[in-house]
Amino acid sequence: MSAAFGGRDLGQFSIWELFRIEAEDKTAVLTEGLLSLEQGDRDPATYESLMRAAHSLKGAASMVDARVAVDVAHAMEDCFVALQRGMTEPEPHRIDILLEGVDLLRRIASSPSANDAAACSDDAQAFLDRLAGSGSESSIGEQRINVAETPPVQPASRGPESLIQEAQEAAPVDEQAVRVTAERLNRLLGLAGESVVTNRWLEEFLRAAQRTRQLQRELAESIDRFRDELLGEHASASALSRAAEIQRRFGELRQHTTRDAADLEEIQRSAGGLATLLYREVVDLRMRPFVHGVGQLNRMVRTLSRQLEKDVVLEIHGESTPVDREIMELLEVPIVNLLRNAVDHGIESPSDRLRAGKPARGTIRLEASHRAGMLFITLEDDGRGIDPERLRDAIVARKHASAEQAARLTREELLDFLFLPGFSLRDTVTEISGRGVGLDVVQTATRQAGGKLTVSTEPGHGLKFTFQLPLTLSVIRALLIEIGGEPYALPIARVGRVLKMRPERIHSVEGREHIELDGERIGLVGAHQVLELEPPEPQEEVPVLVLGQGTTVYGLTVERLLGERELVVRPLDPMLGKVKDISSAAMLPDRTPVLILDVEDLLHSIEDLVATGGVARPATTGTSANQRTRRILVVEDSFTVRELERKVLRTHGYEVDVAVDGVDGWNAVRSNNYDLIVTDIDMPRMDGIELVTRIRQDARFSLLPIIIVSYKEREEDRLRGLNAGADRYLAKSSYDDDSLIHAIAELIGPPEQP
Repeated sequence: MSAAFGGRDLGQFSIWELFRIEAEDKTAVLTEGLLSLEQGDRDPATYESLMRAAHSLKGAASMVDARVAVDVAHAMEDCFVALQRGMTEPEPHRIDILLEGVDLLRRIASSPSANDAAACSDDAQAFLDRLAGSGSESSIGEQRINVAETPPVQPASRGPESLIQEAQEAAPVDEQAVRVTAERLNRLLGLAGESVVTNRWLEEFLRAAQRTRQLQRELAESIDRFRDELLGEHASASALSRAAEIQRRFGELRQHTTRDAADLEEIQRSAGGLATLLYREVVDLRMRPFVHGVGQLNRMVRTLSRQLEKDVVLEIHGESTPVDREIMELLEVPIVNLLRNAVDHGIESPSDRLRAGKPARGTIRLEASHRAGMLFITLEDDGRGIDPERLRDAIVARKHASAEQAARLTREELLDFLFLPGFSLRDTVTEISGRGVGLDVVQTATRQAGGKLTVSTEPGHGLKFTFQLPLTLSVIRALLIEIGGEPYALPIARVGRVLKMRPERIHSVEGREHIELDGERIGLVGAHQVLELEPPEPQEEVPVLVLGQGTTVYGLTVERLLGERELVVRPLDPMLGKVKDISSAAMLPDRTPVLILDVEDLLHSIEDLVATGGVARPATTGTSANQRTRRILVVEDSFTVRELERKVLRTHGYEVDVAVDGVDGWNAVRSNNYDLIVTDIDMPRMDGIELVTRIRQDARFSLLPIIIVSYKEREEDRLRGLNAGADRYLAKSSYDDDSLIHAIAELIGPPEQP
């Protein structure tokens, strides 16, 4: 038999898989209900849902002969009945034990088979003992007697059909679960997107047909005028006959063209509707309600707040908002990191909150919504927020800016420093936070999802993070631009503003161009410089794209703006590896291929150009024809450290390139010839250890000298770097300029090489 519901064909599942599906749903219901009870919910419907979920799990476990799950679910059901009747109270320690039972049921259901599930019998017995000893043993025992009065459902009376029927009734209808690999689903989505793009190609043909009809009307008028002229000049009968025949045949052509254009318009309308419907249906397969991705986080917040002796509740809003599964997977770790920071950093202790005039219980609000064709996810708490002056002092103390520079930073610019790798306001490191890696991970994942993240705070009243993301990663709304005579695309979500500047509004200081925008000076870089293409011809108005946010904002000049389009994203061939400044490709409606630019890479490349002056390096004076200057690549994400090392090395006569992280460094190593690499360890996208490993695994660079310069001073960190293939390991806190120059000289000699 085959029973299908909610996009799920249950007939294709084994009985144990059906039990696992039901357990996933019922344990989520149990978790939500228990947390509601702990927060004071005494609605009879909550008790009913808990009892019904436990009872359904008990029956399903009995069907698959998972006796250990039967015992656990039965004991929980008895406890829920006792709670409903007021025979015991939902005290925190009892909720703790019942949540352990939920975890145990989930673990049992995730076992490969009933025989494997039996391995949980010791844990199940320990759970039953704790539940019986939680102060409700008499009520549980009494209820078991009452339950026994009703004849239990025998396993033999519930066949596969009954289990399928129960799963149909229990499972949420909006959940999509099919036996399809993610790769095949992505291909299907790509084809559906292509159908939408192909339909737009039909639109181009339709517009061409309309232009043809206009030309026909003009030609018909010309023929009429010509015939009138013939009549006026007393043309011969044969000439008039030929003119009449031309007019007649042209009329027939016009009728055929009009009919074909009408048919084409109808085909385009029908194909467009089908393509749009197909695309939406396939997109829906990739979507899942927001709550399915974050529903278990309230449990994590509860556990963490109890560990920290705080009272914190997580409120989830927009539960039914559809979210792309791939985007949800990318955001899972960032949201967890933000929640951990909110509980640990943001929410005060109950006593501190009461002194501040706040409720003892802190609240974290997590919400998802669709607005203006984008997905917005906000996470805010009502905790202490961030003191701008404390943040300013931390920036100066960590040497990210001088005191004078920090004093000029706005609140928004100060908050951007929170996302720097290794930056933390905590003085001590705990198991929960303080290492400064959480917000860096959040920022990186958000950019991988093609979105942007903003943060705002009100000191004493809380902190708010807002994710702005595309609805799906398979089709993007893109801005088409022309660079070097070729079309390129940029995700609209990553473009801050689009401007057109006259040349007189572009200023130059020390060879670097900039524009004034909203009272701020924005550095200007040509797209042809970043992509290493020929410069364009001078223009009366220069199109400028404003990219980045916070303290990292640049203007990118292009040749032309070609408009906006929805593009189906096509990944590049894996054999190409990571192509610098390019993320993927797409096809325009006229079948012209277009490359989609990687905004994150672009910003790194722009920073590199700015750091090196954005101009070709002059030849080194005093170098003979048979000598060349040794070339070094510095890979470092900190602008301050990167510039310091670059200046030191150039002062000593070396030629220096810089890269802002491991990915940028790896691209540079493969594209240029270097005599030595100097790299940090902690960097976004690709850290220094992975960079060294990749270099050593490539036969072309196996002998290339590498020096690691890192804040990590532990012996195990040094050994890790050397084992990866580094030739030297210097600690930033103890090394000086001379030690770096001495290490370089030992490995490759003086700056000039014969």
